[in-house]
Amino acid sequence: MKKNSLFPAIVIGCSVLEILQSVLGSLSWLALINAAIGIVGAIFYFIKNENYRKLINLWIYLQAIILTKTVMGIEEPIFDLSQFFHLRFGFSLNFDETSYTLHFNFLAPIYFIVFKKLQINELIGSQLTLKLYRENEILNHVLPQTITVIEKINFNKSDNWLLSQLSKPIRYNDKMFEYCLIKSKDDVPIVPEQKSQMAYLRLVEDVGLMKLSPLNDNVFIDWIFVS
Repeated sequence: MKKNSLFPAIVIGCSVLEILQSVLGSLSWLALINAAIGIVGAIFYFIKNENYRKLINLWIYLQAIILTKTVMGIEEPIFDLSQFFHLRFGFSLNFDETSYTLHFNFLAPIYFIVFKKLQINELIGSQLTLKLYRENEILNHVLPQTITVIEKINFNKSDNWLLSQLSKPIRYNDKMFEYCLIKSKDDVPIVPEQKSQMAYLRLVEDVGLMKLSPLNDNVFIDWIFVS
């Protein structure tokens, strides 16, 4: 199994276990609906349907909050879409013999971080299109153009930059640059062919020395749109 396929497989595994637990134990329609969302999202990933991003993100977000009620020492779920496993911490309000607890599921942010890395890694080897964000004398004659993503680069205090090869070299300060670094403005994974995604554009002079140098050694040219 490919490394990137591990998390979608975990999504399927947790969802199937939740379905079995729900069917054999106390039936939870909310949890079953979220399990179905996770399974479909993971299947979409394996068949290369880009909607996997929306579905798996939804599967994660719906698990973040859990609300339970405890009566006479017996806890019952009111709103719980977690999938078989959870790591929760909560605050309770007591009313006579009944208490209500709002929990936060700490697995949700862990899932989110892992899924974000998967989406960024999926971009390696793919082609993206750069377009002008605004008039720029350096970029006016070389954008739009396609780039090929080579690898993900992490700098000190700034992660998830994509080293990419330009299809048309860019001239800056009498030098020709054939490589660039891009990163989503909001540090969210770039989605291929989705319009109006704003990103940083930095030019790379020496790919061999890039990883040994600070990020600012790579010239920031302007914002661009990437799709």
